[in-house]
Amino acid sequence: QPGTTASGGSLHVEGIGLASFEQSLLIELLDANGNTIATQPVIVQAPDLGQPGPFSADLAYPASVSGPARLLVRDISPAFGGDTHVSSVEINLGP
Repeated sequence: QPGTTASGGSLHVEGIGLASFEQSLLIELLDANGNTIATQPVIVQAPDLGQPGPFSADLAYPASVSGPARLLVRDISPAFGGDTHVSSVEINLGP
């Protein structure tokens, strides 16, 4: 949820997505300056390739980091190296 506060160095991420390559998405956590704090690949649990399905992951990040952050879920295209789809939400990291 937007505005969620995570703390303790772990953030549970879940949703429903559609991955265009091998059912894989990439979860990223960025600090207020746009620096990557943590990344975690995740597999979409869909009934078949190319169909939407649920995903979940526990994203570990340095517990010493606090302040505003941005959580991204990216569908990266191996064909051109860019993002096919991106979902993003602003959150807060607490101690």
